[in-house]
Amino acid sequence: MFSSDSDRIIPRRRIKFGNLIIQFLLFLFVILFFIQMIFDSNTTNWFEDISDYLVLLFVGFFILTSLIGFVIRWFHFRKWTIFAEERGLTVEKKSWVSSPVIQGTYRGHQITIADTSESRGRSREHFTNFMMTLNTPTTSTFTIKKRSITHANRELTNDEEVDKKLTIKINSKMLLEQILKTRRLRQGLLELGERSRTRDLYLNGKVLHYKESGQVSDPEYMQAVLNYMIDLIKLAERVEQIGR
Repeated sequence: MFSSDSDRIIPRRRIKFGNLIIQFLLFLFVILFFIQMIFDSNTTNWFEDISDYLVLLFVGFFILTSLIGFVIRWFHFRKWTIFAEERGLTVEKKSWVSSPVIQGTYRGHQITIADTSESRGRSREHFTNFMMTLNTPTTSTFTIKKRSITHANRELTNDEEVDKKLTIKINSKMLLEQILKTRRLRQGLLELGERSRTRDLYLNGKVLHYKESGQVSDPEYMQAVLNYMIDLIKLAERVEQIGR
């Protein structure tokens, strides 16, 4: 956590420098590829002289990015293992290419943390999923997403800052009011997944599920997410008791 963020509920995710290196190498590869497409040997003798070196560079690029990707996966699994062991949880990985899964009981609630991926055109996007089971099922359900241009006809909460950043669909007016008037829950809702392109938080009555894009391995951030989810679950269970 940065010193200027000491009052945050959810700390900002730390930047993964390994991913930045891969992105830089990919950018360099694309630039060199376009250079090769634009210039030909009739007008650029210098390019012909270095063409053989470019082939070696391309091969080296793929080998290097593969090695960096392997190291990133290894460190990701190692960080998850340490995170799980320190909190009495278990981490499973069926094979060296499969994604790890954390399971166990955290502060009295069954939890699962898992990586998934989804197709996005010709590429795949990775997500980190936090799932927590309620001890007392509730009739309350909600879906909270990061606002996008597709959410033009969305429901409003009359909270200007929240409506500017999020789209909320909820069947319990009381639960929504309690979330927005509780400083920790409201602030955490705004801070959750700030640096992620996609973030979804939804409750189906039995399980609270939070999903954000990227492979999360920052232990401080992961613990803050779990603590926030527990606070949200306790409020949902309390509202359910009041409504009976």
